[in-house]
Amino acid sequence: MSKGIDPDTLELPDDLFYDYFPKFRDSFCFLSGPSFAKEILEEQITLVSLAGRSYYNLFKVAEMLQTSYFRCLPTYDVKGVLLGGALKNILAIAAGIIEGLGYNHNTRAAMITRGIVEMRRFGVVFNARPETFYGLSGMGDLILTSTGGLSRNKLFGLEIAKGRSAEEIIKSQRTVVEGYKTTKAAYLLSQKYQIKSRIFVGLYKVLYKGVDPSQTIAAVMKSPITFELQP
Repeated sequence: MSKGIDPDTLELPDDLFYDYFPKFRDSFCFLSGPSFAKEILEEQITLVSLAGRSYYNLFKVAEMLQTSYFRCLPTYDVKGVLLGGALKNILAIAAGIIEGLGYNHNTRAAMITRGIVEMRRFGVVFNARPETFYGLSGMGDLILTSTGGLSRNKLFGLEIAKGRSAEEIIKSQRTVVEGYKTTKAAYLLSQKYQIKSRIFVGLYKVLYKGVDPSQTIAAVMKSPITFELQP
């Protein structure tokens, strides 16, 4: 349940836990997926991904957590699940900015689908399974955080669209906006590994360089035409 990418080492949570507790690698399970805590407390039906290395431990933990309204689906793709849980927060900020600027369903749908394509490119670097990004911890979580009214990252994006600076918003909030620091980490990863990621890089420039969001969107729309399923 620890999400994000370390902006200094560019490591994911599993790297840190495995380094500190090498004898317990098979005991770690990583839970992520479309799940607002408030709705879980209201017993809304919720499905999430549970990633780990051990078949036995994955199913044991899944059984321990299962209720009539909450269910975990096991997977071995730890990196894919962790990347989805981290990168979707960045795209949720983008969704908030898009909505705040007056764009509607067409634009949001475009951002979500192209965002998943870019997420998959990060997955290649970490040897994640491509199909994971179309599952609960990828597309599922992204749809929730990009459209739901309870998303802190989306609300952060809405404030950015009003012209407020990222630093000002962060200082005024008591809750954590995970996507803010993760945006920097994703940008550094894209530069280190030459990952083609216009949305992630564009949002970094908005949050950390003060670039006008409208200019960023215009630049993306003027980019060269490429095949949709280009790797």
